[in-house]
Amino acid sequence: MNLKQRQNEFVDIFNSLEEWPNRFNYLMALSDELPPMPEHLVIPAHKIQGCMSNTYFCCTYIDDVAHIYGRSNSCIPAGLVMVIKEIFQGCTRDEIYDTLIDFHFRTDLIHHLTPARSGALLQMLYLLL
Repeated sequence: MNLKQRQNEFVDIFNSLEEWPNRFNYLMALSDELPPMPEHLVIPAHKIQGCMSNTYFCCTYIDDVAHIYGRSNSCIPAGLVMVIKEIFQGCTRDEIYDTLIDFHFRTDLIHHLTPARSGALLQMLYLLL
């Protein structure tokens, strides 16, 4: 599945939930699926700035393929990390550069997060590049 298809799949699932409490419950459920971040990556350089929780995010490229790591002590930011991981893990750098990243607008997620969480989401997306 390519990056556009992964975004479409997330948008379809997220938008099918209709009510925002259900959408936030979905994000919280995704946070439970987030694998542990390797301790050697939990460093100040990977801490998301401006996020009220302790959220760490790292994207590395091995053989030009994205590998996403993250963690948070709060379930919504952890769920956001998991969303990004599900959508972008395994994509090539070129695919990420060449694809319109818009799942957060098509779901209106960006407008329903607190300003700090919205900023954290945008910072994590920026760190993919």
